[in-house]
Amino acid sequence: MILFSGGGYAFRYLEHTTRHQTIHRSLRRNFVEGLIQSFLASVLTEVKHPTPDARPNDRSPLVDEAKKLVLVEISKPDMTVASVAKRLRCSPDHLTRCFRSELGVTLNVWITQTRVQRACDFLAKPLHSIAEVAWACGFTTPSYFIRVFRAYTGVTPRSWRCRAESVI
Repeated sequence: MILFSGGGYAFRYLEHTTRHQTIHRSLRRNFVEGLIQSFLASVLTEVKHPTPDARPNDRSPLVDEAKKLVLVEISKPDMTVASVAKRLRCSPDHLTRCFRSELGVTLNVWITQTRVQRACDFLAKPLHSIAEVAWACGFTTPSYFIRVFRAYTGVTPRSWRCRAESVI
């Protein structure tokens, strides 16, 4: 099944990746579109707020690289501290210690906070369903997304969306 005709390597990669996910075939296109939108949002965020070249001496380049990697791959549900550490060629424990000493939270918590913040941004605009937002932000299932979102914000994604729409 080809989701995107005329697509290049990136679309073929996404198509291949979605075949290995436990996503119902009828929802696969929405999942891929969510991945693409999340990737583009990550790129735009990085363009708007690039990491400064001159950083204070107490900033770790390892933490900066981990943050960049997470922001670019935030939509991947299988992203873990171990996978990020492997990509950065360090141990998960070392990466977690660096993250905690610099930011006061573990990398795992920061990943979840970043996913929830990205979800808040998506939910502010009613373009996508709650399930699409969940997948675009790297959550494996909408029900898990709702639980995590409520734990971090105190409200459900639907309530958040209703509040955001009433403010606009």
